[in-house]
Amino acid sequence: MSIATPNNGLDQDRFIDVGQIRAVGHSRILGLLGVLESEYWELIHTALNVVLGFVV
Repeated sequence: MSIATPNNGLDQDRFIDVGQIRAVGHSRILGLLGVLESEYWELIHTALNVVLGFVV
């Protein structure tokens, strides 16, 4: 979960469901919602590795 703060520019708290990750075309991306703080990148990286089967 990324909590909305003035630093990240989010208008509300956001969640990432790594079990629902899929490819989308550039035309479907409407714009930037905010900037994800570096503290969340390691958590996302670990979760993706588990979901994709790179870590047991």
